[in-house]
Amino acid sequence: MIKQLNWLKNGARREKARQLGDKLIVALNTDKSTSQIKGSQRPVINEYARARHMAALQFVDLVILFDELTPIILIEAIQPNILVKGRDYTNETIIGADFVIQHGGTVQTIPLIKGYSTTALIKSIQNDVDNNI
Repeated sequence: MIKQLNWLKNGARREKARQLGDKLIVALNTDKSTSQIKGSQRPVINEYARARHMAALQFVDLVILFDELTPIILIEAIQPNILVKGRDYTNETIIGADFVIQHGGTVQTIPLIKGYSTTALIKSIQNDVDNNI
């Protein structure tokens, strides 16, 4: 069985985020920070490819890579009017939410698309490999 990494969740979520404001700036972890957060086997797709993919989406205005473990420095520099994350987060757990709110902005969460988790996809591929060997 062949599986392909699917970016549907990222594109759909960002398209919804774009509808909330005038511009959409996407902040992506670099490979270094992704590995520090998710482990040495991540990211599956390198930062150049992820950034190119995001930049190609018509509703994305700018893509910025950040090397830190959280985007707080970037959020403070940009001072967005709206900060958007997936609904698996709450205002209490969204990095930068307090800063955005204190500066007159809002924080929005967007529903996740079930079945499109990169972690779940990796596990499914590993399971397929294990069952075919």
